[in-house]
Amino acid sequence: TAHAVDSWTYGCLLYEVYNGPLARPEDLKNTAAIPPAVLPAYKSMLKGAPDQRPTGAVIAESPFFKVDMVAINSELAELALKTPQEKEAFLVRLAAALDGLPDQQLRHKILPELLKALEFGGAGTAAMLPLLRIGQRMPAEDFAREIVPGVVRCFASTDRGTRFALLQNLPSFASHLTPALVERDIYPQVASGFTDAVPALRELSAKSLVHLVPKLSERLINSQVLRSIAGLLQDPEGSIRCNTTICLAKLAPTLTPATREKVLLPSFARALGDPFPPARMAGLMALAVTLEYVSPQDLARRVVPAAAGLALDGEAGVREQAMGCLKAAVARLEAES
Repeated sequence: TAHAVDSWTYGCLLYEVYNGPLARPEDLKNTAAIPPAVLPAYKSMLKGAPDQRPTGAVIAESPFFKVDMVAINSELAELALKTPQEKEAFLVRLAAALDGLPDQQLRHKILPELLKALEFGGAGTAAMLPLLRIGQRMPAEDFAREIVPGVVRCFASTDRGTRFALLQNLPSFASHLTPALVERDIYPQVASGFTDAVPALRELSAKSLVHLVPKLSERLINSQVLRSIAGLLQDPEGSIRCNTTICLAKLAPTLTPATREKVLLPSFARALGDPFPPARMAGLMALAVTLEYVSPQDLARRVVPAAAGLALDGEAGVREQAMGCLKAAVARLEAES
């Protein structure tokens, strides 16, 4: 019966969890605030006969402890001892259970362990999703202070899986990145992906420009970024050429007038002659959404003839985009005429 006192005091602790401080032993009989799921275990701990009280092992097996919060805390304590496969399986379960866990546990128990696992613990990319989902429940200043530094350090990784996960999740944390951080620590690492041997990584690297370029200096954009975009627009993979064209159109408002004049129209005109139909469609869409940056002279002499040439394209989607672009261009010309 050596366990009897521990069992009884644990019952007192449960009482205080749901009722506040215990003033006198007689109050333990007041079970109105004790949840029904906890009540059987609670009553067994407070039995008058000490030898009838359960041991700690029996208490731990009660339904009260069979909840995600307890199971996750238990596994988290052993995370460093798990194999990479076990870590990944646990982190996948963790990501699925996050919505049911309290904020205090997420912030002060789970988040520090995830940051360590991401950077040092061989957790691979599986730690990225729960880490960023916890960040979405944090104030912006806390996210920037607690999560961004660890995530940024991961950009230096040469592991393709890590880089892939970072780029896939970039939209969820890009707003928390400072221009200095992007220019100094992130863009140089992302730029290495523009020439990676894996097409999927090149494509994600190209898409990331939408989030990174607005935070880069004009000097870096003109000296490095535009050269990289020019290379991506000639990539062997049609989908990469297509997505780069779309990204360039999205970036148009952030570019200086001189850069827009030098880059946009030649790049989109090249896309109109692409053998990959979606790339031709992307070129036409890009032209249509950036007509405000094209001079009336270029509209009449370059855009209208180029778009008209695709009005009879062999692909229906291309023809449809060409007619939309033509109508928008002609409407602009009518306003100017």
